[in-house]
Order: sequence, then C-alpha cells, then structure tokens
Amino acid sequence: MATESLADPRREPGAARRPLEGTRQKSRQDGQARRDHLARGPLVRQPPQQVADRLAKSSAGNAVRPPLAHVKVRRKKSSRQEERGSVALTGQRMTIRIITDQWLPVQKMFVYKYEVVSQRSQYCGFVDRIFSEHLLSAGHTYSVRVNDDSKRPWITKMFREV
Repeated sequence: MATESLADPRREPGAARRPLEGTRQKSRQDGQARRDHLARGPLVRQPPQQVADRLAKSSAGNAVRPPLAHVKVRRKKSSRQEERGSVALTGQRMTIRIITDQWLPVQKMFVYKYEVVSQRSQYCGFVDRIFSEHLLSAGHTYSVRVNDDSKRPWITKMFREV
C-alpha cells in the first residue's frame, strides 16, 4: 500500500502546492487578461457622470409633452423673500425690477414677480407678484403705475423702461 500511495500524485508530499496534470493553474497573466477584457466594455472606461449625461441627453429628445410654462427668470437683488400682498397698492407710481415673467395663455395676460427699487418708496426691496397686459422683460427695470386694489394687483400704465 505504501507503493500505491507514492504512485498517486495527490499522496506525495508537497502535492497540494503542485497542480494536477490536465488542470490549468491561474497565473498572473491570466488574471491580467481577464481585467483587460473587462476594461474594454463601453461603460467601464467612462465615469458614471458621463454615462448619466449621455442617458439624459438621449431621453431628453423623447419628451412626451411640451413644458407646462415658459418662464424667464433673473436673479433678484433684494435679500427679501417673495411675500404676496407685501406691497400695498394705492394707485402709486413706482419703479420695479422684473424678476420673472410668464405668459398665461388662457387668461391672456402676463404674471410678473417683481421687486420695488424706488429709493423713496417705503416698500423698497420688497418682492411681490403683479399682473399686466403690458409686455415687460425679466431683468429689466420699469417705471409703472399700479391699481389701488392689493387683492388684485395690476399694472395700469407703463411709463418707461429705466
């Protein structure tokens, strides 16, 4: 029996370290080849942000519906937040800067988010909303007259662009 165990390569001392015949031992080159094969894929070389940008660009062309509203927006200069009804309207003339303008097609009028820039006004720096039939552009400053109803703010007359 001792001769049989010596004849069996698995029973020899140090056999655990040697591969059996007919089997392929992993070498460093095989592992390197596997990593190179994985690195050739299209998504592996690109950072995830580029992949996300590419997917977003392709899906943007497949929009089902048009945007709900076209709104032009500019940065406000005032540090105050918008507060509806913060500017009491008494038919006064004031200088305002338009922050956002939006056309309301059903009502056939514009809605504006504005800030008061009249230095002499007690409402200087206040931000509010107002409606008008006059076309005013976001980011521009205008001298206007308003109505005297704060619940229904309205620009009655636009004098000039400042």
